[in-house]
Amino acid sequence: MLAARPFLALFSGAFAFSSVAQTVVPYTTSADRFGVFQNGRFEELEPRKPRTVFPNGDRLAYISSEGELRAFIDGHALAMQRGERVEVKTSHGMLAWKQGEQLRVATSDGAVTVCHQIGEFSVQDSLVAFHNLIDRTLNVYWRGRSFPVADVLLATEAPQWKAGTNTLCFFDHNARKVYLFYRGSTEVLCNGVDYGRVSTGGDVVAYMDDSDDTFRVFDRGERIDLEPFAPVSFSAGLGIVGYVSATGALRCYADHKVISLADFAPTSYSVQDSVILWVENGMLKTLTAGKVDVIERYVPESWSVNGAMIAYQDLNRQLRIYHLGERIIVTKEAGVKQFELVGDALTWRSNSGTTKVWWRGKVYEHY
Repeated sequence: MLAARPFLALFSGAFAFSSVAQTVVPYTTSADRFGVFQNGRFEELEPRKPRTVFPNGDRLAYISSEGELRAFIDGHALAMQRGERVEVKTSHGMLAWKQGEQLRVATSDGAVTVCHQIGEFSVQDSLVAFHNLIDRTLNVYWRGRSFPVADVLLATEAPQWKAGTNTLCFFDHNARKVYLFYRGSTEVLCNGVDYGRVSTGGDVVAYMDDSDDTFRVFDRGERIDLEPFAPVSFSAGLGIVGYVSATGALRCYADHKVISLADFAPTSYSVQDSVILWVENGMLKTLTAGKVDVIERYVPESWSVNGAMIAYQDLNRQLRIYHLGERIIVTKEAGVKQFELVGDALTWRSNSGTTKVWWRGKVYEHY
């Protein structure tokens, strides 16, 4: 159970990571040697494949074959943690890990300990949320500072929250309220609810307000009514919300408008970053510039989304990219088994074993 803390507004500090430089793309050769691709160059880091790799914007973290947490930051390979098992979580430039009971965060000045005894924690693009077991609070690490947003009452279970890119919602069972943390302040999102039905995204939060049975969206401080009845499902992304209405129609909220996408519930749909995708009548569709667009008249075997970019395999397993209405054939090599979209780069291993990276319209190779 939670009890919200008073209003807090913070303006100092800096983001842990910047997004100015090109994304660091990890790769592993056919001989299991590990390295990174950045700004058109391949650089080998390890003679052996890491246990786990965490792509992280213009930085990268990985657990080496020896079990050491290492990072590639500003062109340098650094040791972040030695000798002890860690639980690592990353998201678009934010990197945090749990070492024993401590929570540590990577900053431009190196690793810092944020809390000495934590329970659960989550990491999003601009914030880290965690349960401080010493102070019995739900805390947020945001813009270089850590501060409590809610008290966790004694003899209760761990706090429950949902975090989006820059939004955090948590439920106070006793007060029957859902609270929202956004840009340094905490406020009541809705009252008189028995449980919180919310989806947190970037600058938007979709939620069902049971106090008056209205489906709403919080959009950059403004609350907007979407539907008078509870939707079947809903999901928030970066500035958009996709949902299936009570009548089964697929709709999308974006730029203060509700757009009808389909009159009937699709086979499936997903919202990730600034993209909504759905399968309808055996076709993969999306929303571009306020209009429905058919990406392919079949359902690709697999696809990946980053920002507004969609990478997928066609029927011949050739790699393609769809970006804001533009269609790009990445390679005519058929039978590509696996691929990974990392930031603005697409990487895969060719059938001959060569590591390939598509970046800004050009394919780079590493043998």
